[in-house]
Amino acid sequence: KDGSFVACGSDDNSISLFDLRQKSVVGRARIFSGAFSVALSPDVEWLFSASGDIRVWSVPKILRAHQAGLGASTKHSEEVTGLAMSQDGCTAASVSSDRSGPDGKSLGLEIRIWDCESVQQREVLKVPFPSADDEDERPLCLCISPDAAMLAVGCDSGRLWVLHTDAAKSKDPVWAHAAHEDRIYCCSWLRPDVIATGSDDGSLCCWSLKKRDCIARAQPYDSGMRCFVFLKDGKRAVVGGDYQPPRLVELGETGEDGRTISVFKDAPRQELTVITAVSVALSADDRRAVTCSWDKALRLWDVGTGQMLLAVEQVSEWVVKGYGATLAGDSAGLCVSYSWDRQMQLWDFSELLGDKASASGEPIVVLSEDAPQRLCTCQCDASLVRMACADRWSEGVRRTIVFSDEEGAVHFFEADLQRGDA
Repeated sequence: KDGSFVACGSDDNSISLFDLRQKSVVGRARIFSGAFSVALSPDVEWLFSASGDIRVWSVPKILRAHQAGLGASTKHSEEVTGLAMSQDGCTAASVSSDRSGPDGKSLGLEIRIWDCESVQQREVLKVPFPSADDEDERPLCLCISPDAAMLAVGCDSGRLWVLHTDAAKSKDPVWAHAAHEDRIYCCSWLRPDVIATGSDDGSLCCWSLKKRDCIARAQPYDSGMRCFVFLKDGKRAVVGGDYQPPRLVELGETGEDGRTISVFKDAPRQELTVITAVSVALSADDRRAVTCSWDKALRLWDVGTGQMLLAVEQVSEWVVKGYGATLAGDSAGLCVSYSWDRQMQLWDFSELLGDKASASGEPIVVLSEDAPQRLCTCQCDASLVRMACADRWSEGVRRTIVFSDEEGAVHFFEADLQRGDA
């Protein structure tokens, strides 16, 4: 406003904000490529940059982020391997191995609890392993209890750790259980007393904290369970596994293996691709599921019939390290996906969601660049490896989307569901 702020772009992939009165850098933004032109708005609320594309930055957020970074580090000491969001969208949690020791060995679990409104770190939990035999234990997934008072961590040993989110109580696990014989790739807190886990052994299990036992189970695959999401009845789930199509399964009671209800087949492209679903999400009415697969495609399915409604091909060239989607914004027809090449994709699936949508007719198969459903692609400033948000952006739920990158950092975005009339 008074000429005291100067913005400067550089080919080192950064933009710096200087305060001439303090004679120091007061903010810095990382960008995907060199910033060749920058401009500040007259009220110094917005910063504009040009580097092959045009980007708009919030100056107050840059200032706050810089100030927060002057304190204790908010980065994990290792790559984040699990990310989760509370049901109300207000609390996020991230987990990695704790390699903060001088010799680089794993000291245990490093968990960070985040307040999504202030984008501030609330707690740092360092959970030591009980014995030296556990030093190679590596966390692979994370989920938060409905009241955000506890969290569960699945590890590559097949062990499930249940912990308090209160730092004073976290060093004494609520439960540490050898839940599977192989890696636990995915987990979800279904009800206050029930946690679900999916393993590389191909099984999906529900565990009762009260009974300290498995209360329901399914064996959808021989191996390689990668992702799952439960329908509202808590008895059925859509699952994804290595080199096999997604499927709808019903869990069996104790001692039973459940059953497969339907297999989701990409009939038009079945012989042309290998389907390994690494992410699955449901619409609010449980009628639609969206999956992301290693073949670089995003698919929308009719859950009741297993019929494919839409396949968007070539969403990204880089998906193996990070690729997923959510239908949390389905009330506005919005699907949000992300990929490891630092991109978020926004899709309009309104014609395929809701009561008016029909599952009849041939499935739509379209290239990403030609898809009329594509609203925009957002270029981010870090590789996106994992994503978490509330399952449903209903009234009163915060619409925060949180991502982790390869360097141990966590990034926050807010979704706006305002929709213009055509």
